[in-house]
Amino acid sequence: MRKYKLLYFVSEDEYFLSHKIDQACSALKNNFEVLVVCNFTDKEKKIQSYGFKTKHIEINRGSINPLRELFCIIKLFWIIIKFQPDLIQSVALKPILYTTILSKVFRKQKMIFCVVGLGYVFISKKYHQKF
Repeated sequence: MRKYKLLYFVSEDEYFLSHKIDQACSALKNNFEVLVVCNFTDKEKKIQSYGFKTKHIEINRGSINPLRELFCIIKLFWIIIKFQPDLIQSVALKPILYTTILSKVFRKQKMIFCVVGLGYVFISKKYHQKF
């Protein structure tokens, strides 16, 4: 039986553990190889203990630096090239934006976009993030 590949692209490891872990564990039980791509803080080993592969990507939710964002998109591009997922699930606004930009290149991969809260935009005190 063919083993399918699923790539989760999430902005933070804590969010993955609190909201997506059950879904990802179900995918593992159903013959998926799962790669979690996010900005890891201290939870990477815990995520790996479930049987998931991990890849760190520097995604800063508050950054609007175009050069930094371009480097992040390029790194995601190479991660997708190397892993060759059948399905990509992007969670949160920046991961969705990056995956959408790359979707023109990766037409064979199916993509799921999960728009979740706008918490960071609303709780930020920085002026430039209000617009």
